[in-house]
Amino acid sequence: KCHCGCSDGGHPDWIQDWRRPLRRSLNYLKYYVDEHYFQLGPTFFRDPTLALAEYGRVLAGADNLEDFLARHGRSGLGPAERSTACRLLVMQRCALASFSSCAWFFDDIARIEPLNGLTNARRALDLLLATGGPDVEEGFERILHEAQSNQHEDWD
Repeated sequence: KCHCGCSDGGHPDWIQDWRRPLRRSLNYLKYYVDEHYFQLGPTFFRDPTLALAEYGRVLAGADNLEDFLARHGRSGLGPAERSTACRLLVMQRCALASFSSCAWFFDDIARIEPLNGLTNARRALDLLLATGGPDVEEGFERILHEAQSNQHEDWD
């Protein structure tokens, strides 16, 4: 079990066993996101690893997307290829954002914080499929189904 007892103290009798399947489902998704990105990335980026690392500068506003693509994109990319390259980067951003710490801190998976993490995972799943990656939603959901809410009357 994964009941460490960490919470905001609002429900001391609740358990956090939902954390393990949530983490496992996100790890499952991230494995396929990474596999797809690094398999397809060389088609669009000179160095996919460096492009991914430096994409953070675009997200932080320290670099603009056009300059980033000029530096990291392969020459001769047309609009459709540039769009796919950007979708791959956003897919990675969403997959990483699903792991935000607030998704784990509070005492129930039904709270907004874990749901925000799952919203990011949902977007990563969509982009994985939209860029030609595998459909892993069924496996993701199968693992996530093990995450039981403390609020059984609401949902699991």
